[in-house]
Amino acid sequence: MQADGAFRVALPAYVHGGWVIDTARREMRNGGVVSPLGGRAFDILHLLVSANGHLVAKSALMAEVWPGAIVEENTLQVHIRAIRKALGADHGLLRSVWGRGYTLSGDWRRRDDTAPAAPPTAEIAVTPPFARGSGDIPLAPGPLIGRTDALRRLDDYLSAYRLVTLTGPGGIGKTRLALEAAGRLAKRSDQDVRFVDLAALRDPGVVHSALAVAVRLDLGTADASPARIAEAIGDRAILIVLDNCEHVLEASASMADAILRRCPNVHLLATSREMLHIDGEFCFRVPALDTPPERLRDPRVLAEHSAVRLLLSQIAAQRGEGSIGDADMPGLAAICRRLDGIPLALELAAGRIASLGTAPVLARLDERFSLLTGGRRTALPKHRTLRATLDWSYDLLDASDQRLLRAMSVFPASATMDAVLAVAGNVVGDASTVVDGLSNLAAKSMITLEDAAGRSQWRLLETTRAYAMECLTEAGELNGVRRRHAAHVHGLIVAATSAGAAQSDLARLELELDNVRAAIAWSFGPDGDPLIGVELTAAYVPVWLALLLAAECADAVRRALGFFESGLAVDDISAIDLRTNLASAMLYSLGPADHAGEVLKRGLGLAEQSGNAEAQMRALKATWSLHINEGLFEEAYQAAQRLSQLAERRGNPSDTRAGLRFRGTALHYLGRQTEARLLLERALEARQTSREPERATWYFARAMLARVMLLQGDVESAQSTAEESLEEAHRTGSKLSICHALRNAVFPVALTSGNLSRAESAIALLSELTNLSGITFWHGWAQCLQGQFELRRGQPARAISLLRAGIQPRARAGWQMRNPEFMGSLAEALALNGDVVDASTTIRRAIALAEAGRELWCLPELLRIAGELRKSLGQDTEAEICVRRALEMAREQGAVLWEQKAAESLANI
Repeated sequence: MQADGAFRVALPAYVHGGWVIDTARREMRNGGVVSPLGGRAFDILHLLVSANGHLVAKSALMAEVWPGAIVEENTLQVHIRAIRKALGADHGLLRSVWGRGYTLSGDWRRRDDTAPAAPPTAEIAVTPPFARGSGDIPLAPGPLIGRTDALRRLDDYLSAYRLVTLTGPGGIGKTRLALEAAGRLAKRSDQDVRFVDLAALRDPGVVHSALAVAVRLDLGTADASPARIAEAIGDRAILIVLDNCEHVLEASASMADAILRRCPNVHLLATSREMLHIDGEFCFRVPALDTPPERLRDPRVLAEHSAVRLLLSQIAAQRGEGSIGDADMPGLAAICRRLDGIPLALELAAGRIASLGTAPVLARLDERFSLLTGGRRTALPKHRTLRATLDWSYDLLDASDQRLLRAMSVFPASATMDAVLAVAGNVVGDASTVVDGLSNLAAKSMITLEDAAGRSQWRLLETTRAYAMECLTEAGELNGVRRRHAAHVHGLIVAATSAGAAQSDLARLELELDNVRAAIAWSFGPDGDPLIGVELTAAYVPVWLALLLAAECADAVRRALGFFESGLAVDDISAIDLRTNLASAMLYSLGPADHAGEVLKRGLGLAEQSGNAEAQMRALKATWSLHINEGLFEEAYQAAQRLSQLAERRGNPSDTRAGLRFRGTALHYLGRQTEARLLLERALEARQTSREPERATWYFARAMLARVMLLQGDVESAQSTAEESLEEAHRTGSKLSICHALRNAVFPVALTSGNLSRAESAIALLSELTNLSGITFWHGWAQCLQGQFELRRGQPARAISLLRAGIQPRARAGWQMRNPEFMGSLAEALALNGDVVDASTTIRRAIALAEAGRELWCLPELLRIAGELRKSLGQDTEAEICVRRALEMAREQGAVLWEQKAAESLANI
């Protein structure tokens, strides 16, 4: 942004076709029309054109244009992009030589007859003295927090482009950032800086006059047109800050355009909630301050986030240092998230926190527009309350865009184009009107476009959404829009899950979680439609479970079932699915002991009475899962047999393969490893031809196959198959699938094969996923597996604590699957810790539980452990009987792993 560059000694122009690079006026023109360029961007262009088509190295460009400064390469790239943008359709003239530098191609002829710049028009005089400096820049009230990166980038943009517009929603800090950047520029260069505050102007016709006054022009009686003002400014080197352009946008744009085309040494920095939309403009969308993620709790780490730092500094300014303790920090972080990291909102919140405390303010944030008032008396009226800021933006929208914004407030997070069309179409207009409205709202910084899971979504800041929801209610449109929202979400989820796509489309369906919650809340509310809520709840169960949200799922299904049982007219299939899904949700949240079996039995009975084979298949799958988790493996095998028979009668290959998986799994736990392996391998044979939804279950068959391979002594195959299972689980996008692969295959295979580092990483990932869910089911699993790991690495006391903590709640809830195995590990840990008597009692209970539930796969190992304990008590005869029985059973099962361990124990008796 230099008024005097390194190339002012000679004043030639370079011409190629219609292009002129005029070094006297430091501007580039095409057909006589100026293509605006920033000062350093022009310096780079001058270097390139002077090289006469030869390569100019990156290092040479940076050394010449930023002498004595340390410059990153991305700064150079910002300026190169600015030149290409100015060249427009001829951007190919500027060529990159990868890793080396740049060339400017074309037949550029040097012309040395450049005329000097014209003096200012006589009719408009410059008020003497035209002093350089930054005296009219408003002083900042305090240090600028959290904007180091934004300032660095803005410095680059200002030297690359002659017009930079800072955009963003109200209160985001556009003016504050512009003032800081302008002040920094004035301190380090001879650039004159002038500030034009347009906020108070209501008549667009006085914009030009306001700018003329700011740059010290005496208008007198002259025509204050943009062209005349630009001519009067002439070649002066000025940075003009045009603040708050959005309500006088056209007048601001015409003034800026005239200056860019006639004043080669003037740079413009504008702030607006919308771009000026003129040639040469670069838009810099000011980001919100950085807010901490929800799970972060460490006070020191929380304080590193810029939103929290701003909040702390504002509170300290009003209450003094040390008034906030570590206990307040999670609440402050939550306030920052709820307020979207918007500086104005945070400053207003700080005032309330200083007088009321953190917890009361957090609790009242739903009333944010009455709560967040009392801004600085010196602030603009639109910045004295949060409501005033949003009123200003809302009033600038036309009626159609206001209706669209109101309708979009029913989306609790974000919305796709299809969703907006479905919900807002009736109140806004046809599709083209909605699309135009979205474009307008985005341009005015009322909504943002973001990408999630490969799809574009529109999002309102939470504060904007709350404001628009108030407007929706006041307009009397709330219930109609919420009904359309619920109907859209219902149709979307039912269509996806009825096709069996809950896991293959999980990333997409997971994004609808907040919409599902909102739709269900309305459906079961006083003005809602319970039928929509019931059907939506039943359809979304597979997604809740895949996201490890079983407790939420159980609550939702129980509420839906209550409506159904109170007389709501629901079709038979929905009634069956509700009971089936309620049982599944209860299984993972409360356990089989909490009436899940009773609910599922009734659902299966209804399915069989209905004669609907699809409903019967779903009920049988849930029944199998219930028995597996109860540790009743003979019953699980019988359910799998019934499922297979039904699949054969229907001639459905996908269900037939499901039957193979389920039977193979039950046979594995029953100790019939050879048969189990055959069925599981058959289930995986047709993977290339199976439907996409079915592919999401491959991980399960692989996980069980890895367990069988391990028991059969095929350790290497077990290891590779376990890892393949985890890879396939990750591809499903389902947290539930990942947990199953870790629990059933990766961890046990790694632990048994002695790969403790892999076992440790597996349990760490499982704990990370399940700790967030807060589900006792998974917490118990993680504790038991961690206990086995501690036992293996020689920490019996810690193993005892973990295993007991995991086994007891699992048993109380009715989750008995693999409890005999864990009790065997507990017995080993007790013995190592010197408590052989308690160990003996524990192993007897483990054997009895395994025999009662027919969990025979681990019985040889339990018998071997019992033999070792007998031996330690000096009961060698009884020990030998136990171990010989273990050896015999292991051979019958084809469990080479147990056979080898039993043989070693027998040799030591």
